[in-house]
Amino acid sequence: MRSESESMYEQIKTLEVGISNSSGGGYRVKYDLERRVINWTDEYMWNNNFMKTLSERKYALMREHLVQSGLLDWVQGYSEGKDSEFGKRVPTPANWNVNITFFDGTTVNAAANQHFPYKWNELRHIIEETSDCYFKLR
Repeated sequence: MRSESESMYEQIKTLEVGISNSSGGGYRVKYDLERRVINWTDEYMWNNNFMKTLSERKYALMREHLVQSGLLDWVQGYSEGKDSEFGKRVPTPANWNVNITFFDGTTVNAAANQHFPYKWNELRHIIEETSDCYFKLR
């Protein structure tokens, strides 16, 4: 039997995640989980942009690990202004944003500058595993 939280993850239609530094370099990735497509944008190297299909293995890995990452909890927390409860201030001049759209059309958005979620690395590892690219600022 699935919990209510797990079923919310199954309702994610698109997931967009971006990370950038103060000079404008960074990465953006958009997952269309309905179509099982990933769209990668590399703001450091324009010729490293791509779109590809998620394999069955990577799609299953993503679905499983998103639940474990607690993504919906901390994105909702940041969107409600509970930054200190879900993350910490960092000295790196970097910012991130996450946009989640559900099948019913509702969205949850969160962003922060020099303040990263405690579970950011879990999300970063999911992105790296499914995209085969590093999701770390240079």
